[in-house]
Amino acid sequence: MKITANRADLGAALTWAAQIVPRRALDPRQAMLRLAADDDRLTIQATDGETWVSTSLACDTLDLAEPVMLPGVRLAQLVEAMGAAVVTLEQRDPGEPVTLTAGRSRYTLHAGAVDWPKWVEPGTHVATVHARELVGAWARVSPMTGDEVTVMDTYCMRLDASGTGDDGRFALRASDSRRAADLALDADVHREQVIMVNPRRVGSLLKGMAGALEVHADLGGTVTFADATHSVTLRQSGRPDLLARVDGLLVPDRDGSAVVTADTAEIIAALRRVMIVAGATNTDGTDAKGTQHVTLTAGDDLLIEATDREGNGSEAVDGKVSGEAAHTVNARYLLDGLTNLGSATVELIIPTRYRPIHLVGTDGDGYRYVTMPIKK
Repeated sequence: MKITANRADLGAALTWAAQIVPRRALDPRQAMLRLAADDDRLTIQATDGETWVSTSLACDTLDLAEPVMLPGVRLAQLVEAMGAAVVTLEQRDPGEPVTLTAGRSRYTLHAGAVDWPKWVEPGTHVATVHARELVGAWARVSPMTGDEVTVMDTYCMRLDASGTGDDGRFALRASDSRRAADLALDADVHREQVIMVNPRRVGSLLKGMAGALEVHADLGGTVTFADATHSVTLRQSGRPDLLARVDGLLVPDRDGSAVVTADTAEIIAALRRVMIVAGATNTDGTDAKGTQHVTLTAGDDLLIEATDREGNGSEAVDGKVSGEAAHTVNARYLLDGLTNLGSATVELIIPTRYRPIHLVGTDGDGYRYVTMPIKK
């Protein structure tokens, strides 16, 4: 076996695939990367039993009759660290160690067993979206799955392919117990389907993809994201009806709310300043469990207030105000929604009763965000 390739290209491919290699693998094969020849390209595969990834690249020399398995993380680290422009992997006979050389660097790695865990094939083609748009939407919606696993539907993201052909839409929705976000992308939809995924398992892998990205899925089984050279397959998480309760919450009650229209950047700047005095302690000195609370009051303008045992402060933000209302909210949740909004101007819809507070961009891409006020 002999493989000669551009070191930077090979290192990037190995590092991307090695992301899912577990630190402590129960199955020794899960600590390996599988290198195989597919026509004139080198294919690199990895799996942890829940996620399956594959990528390929062109090589200057590709003489690989049988697949070889090598320690994934160590192989990626060595190739990335080598200084020469070209790296060579050589193995005299199957089962023998593999030698890595690049310039004056030379290392040897022991090859693993040739058997490989069962590979999961992609399901039916559901939709095609642009990778860059999906990565951007993923980063803006997935944080709403929460910091901790509480119940199943708060650690899932719902992907909803609807419509047909080029007029289709591919929507992403996530929610925890206190907030929710929703964003729909233009897509070429081949089949309408709802897909449930754990966003933490695939988010970083999607960042390495580019161009047209195909989404394949089985009903309740697996979902695959694939571009021209990368493929990520993972098991679906949760039931399709999870997060359905969020549908009604994402529609604001404008008649029973105060509506503040203001510059998004001005609200963000004012909120950041107020958060300085919104400490993680209550006024009586007790622990507030790390949360920072601010009070939003819609009146003549938008007033943002906070207090803790060391002081208090307020900021008034100019804007167009309709109605009067006031609620206390988690400051970090509000900041997350504002920074992900993607709109220069925001409509802040503050209900008069205990209902979600809505952020609606007036010139954005349809991103919707809600957060529940804090009961007092």
